[in-house]
Amino acid sequence: MNAYNYICGTLVVALSALCGVLFLNPSQSENFKYEMKAAYHVVWLENGQTYIGKLQGNLNQQFVVLEDVHYVQNQIDEKSKKTDMVLVKREKKEMWKPQYMIIGTKRIMYIEAVNPDSLIANSIKNMK
Repeated sequence: MNAYNYICGTLVVALSALCGVLFLNPSQSENFKYEMKAAYHVVWLENGQTYIGKLQGNLNQQFVVLEDVHYVQNQIDEKSKKTDMVLVKREKKEMWKPQYMIIGTKRIMYIEAVNPDSLIANSIKNMK
């Protein structure tokens, strides 16, 4: 990855995080309402972790639940040394087989709905 792509990517993430803090933080907008119609959402947390799953709950409450949780992991091909991104189902990777996550809404920086025709949605369908 060259320096230009790295800088552009960093700026996009930083601006996305700033928008999430300003517009989606429930403590700053008590009357914020969003009906979660999408089957899956991407949830960015303040610690830099990103999860994909079925989001349940109300963002005005203290906690929300993320079910059918997935995350993206970098995988390096030993021969070519190329990095590839792989979608991993959290339940299959962790020793305790978690079926859901309870997330404090104050820890959420940004949420996006996953388009049903997207690469992520298709990857989740193919995993089932």
